[in-house]
Amino acid sequence: MKNWYNIGMGVGLLVGLGVLVVNSKRKKKSGECEWDERQIAARGECFMIGFWALVLASTFLALYAFFVGKSLFETSETGNIIAVLIGIGAFAVAAIIKDAYFSLKENKRQFFVMGTILSIMMGLGTIRFATEGLLVADGKLCDRSLIAFVFVLWVIIMITQAIHSKREVDEE
Repeated sequence: MKNWYNIGMGVGLLVGLGVLVVNSKRKKKSGECEWDERQIAARGECFMIGFWALVLASTFLALYAFFVGKSLFETSETGNIIAVLIGIGAFAVAAIIKDAYFSLKENKRQFFVMGTILSIMMGLGTIRFATEGLLVADGKLCDRSLIAFVFVLWVIIMITQAIHSKREVDEE
C-alpha cells in the first residue's frame, strides 16, 4: 500500500513540475515575464533570504533530532521537504514585501483565483487526513502532513499578497 502512495506522490510532483516548466516557458515567450532592475536586485536578496531560511530550518531539525534523540518526522524526507517549504515561504514573503513577486505584466487576479482553489483543495485534504488520524503516527509527523504545511504556506503567501495589494491600492 505504501508503494502505491509513494508512486502517486512522485507522479503528482512530476506533473506539477511539468506544469510549472511549461507555464514559465509560455510566460517568457509571451513577454509576460518582464522584471525591472529594482525587482531583479530585490529578487536576488529574496533568494538569499529563502536560502538562509532553508539552512536554518534544516539545522534546527538536525539539532533537534541530535539533542532530543528522536526526529519530529516519520521519515527524513518529510523533514527535508518541510525545510524546503520554509525556504520557499521565506522567499515568497520577502519578494512580496519588496514588490518583486510578480513581474511587470503578470496577472495578480489569476494568482488569487488559482491560489484560492488550491488552498481550498489542500485545506479539505488536510481536514480529511486529520480526521482520519493520518497526519501523525507514533508521535511523529507523517509524509501526509506535508499537505498541511503546503496549505499553511499558500495561506500565508496569499494573505501577504492581499495585504500588499491593498497597501498598493491605498497608496494610489
